Amino acid sequence: MTRDEVNQLIRDMLAQLGRPDPEFSLPSDHAPIVVVGDGPVFDRITIENGAEVDCQTIEGEQVAFLTLERFTAQIAREIESASRTAAAGPLARVLRLFSRSRDAYITRLDDYSRQTWMEAQVRLMSALRADWGVRVELHHDEMLRRFPLTANERANARRLDLTVFGLE
Repeated sequence: MTRDEVNQLIRDMLAQLGRPDPEFSLPSDHAPIVVVGDGPVFDRITIENGAEVDCQTIEGEQVAFLTLERFTAQIAREIESASRTAAAGPLARVLRLFSRSRDAYITRLDDYSRQTWMEAQVRLMSALRADWGVRVELHHDEMLRRFPLTANERANARRLDLTVFGLE
């Protein structure tokens, strides 16, 4: 695949998710993850604090998968965050204000569960391509074996409403 073909595939799949971005283009500079090359192979470089921390040489389809994996994780986390029932009270509000996490994903003061957004991401990726959903599910299963859900996360797991994406 050429760079233009990868960009178009990603645009098409974003539109399929109801998040059209007709101007989408793989980042080639000044981003945390840049993609270098015109195809059929690309260098996908991860940059942290101005330094390269990872470089993968991959084909266009893998570039699309990894890009959409990030997008769908972000979408699933946003929906999960909006669906939470926050604990009431002044302590909960103060602790949220001082949370180091921009999105305050991990908190003991509401019904957060990694299982909730992970399951939603699998459904989103499966809607794009069944094999991509399986890949994401296997990755999440591996992470949960290494870092199991807490008792609260198990109790708080819920199924997110993804009907806005045409999913049940």
